[in-house]
Amino acid sequence: MAVSFIKVYFDFEERTEMLTDEERGRLLLAMLRYAKNSLPPDLPGNECYLWPVFKMDIDRDLEVYNTKVENGLRPKQKRTEANRSELKRIEAKTSENKRNREEQEQEQEQEQEQEQDKEYMGDKPPRPRFEKPTIDDVRAYATERGYTSFQPERFIDYYTANGWKVGKNPMKDWRAAVRSWAARGDQGQTHNRDKPTNPALEYSQRGNDYYEHYFDDYDPLA
Repeated sequence: MAVSFIKVYFDFEERTEMLTDEERGRLLLAMLRYAKNSLPPDLPGNECYLWPVFKMDIDRDLEVYNTKVENGLRPKQKRTEANRSELKRIEAKTSENKRNREEQEQEQEQEQEQEQDKEYMGDKPPRPRFEKPTIDDVRAYATERGYTSFQPERFIDYYTANGWKVGKNPMKDWRAAVRSWAARGDQGQTHNRDKPTNPALEYSQRGNDYYEHYFDDYDPLA
């Protein structure tokens, strides 16, 4: 009797958190088709990097099912260290590809804006030299744009850590970076998305305004 189902484990969401909803949908559909017809899928996106791991899961479950049907046994099978290492490698590769794609999109957006500026500037003086924004600058601009869930602290931390670069190039317009950051929807939480942040441990945030924001009884003169 052919199997009429596949097992989708609860960690599917966690294992595919770097994928878009469209990539997740294609991956799940490929799993169903493979389990039904044993046909290898043609996956065009980042889901192709995770496919080998999910294929191993399906093959394992099919083997267990067939064994159970034949003789009523259900042998225990566990992932080997090699499988876990391969999964980590593939997930890291997927994360890197997504990060590179986002940086390329941001670079393209800034280049388009620069081209548009050249068309309209005419004899106008060139843009002023780039100045790093403060948390208050970013917060004010995000509020102006209506980004209610935007976290300026994460934005500042991220670009401070990478030297205020977009891809390999120095940042030229932090407001464009804010718009791209908000448009991605992850608000800087691509990694450790489900882990709560303890503001008291964010040592990169300095100054009285930060402590006054998080501690009601903070006294800078105490």
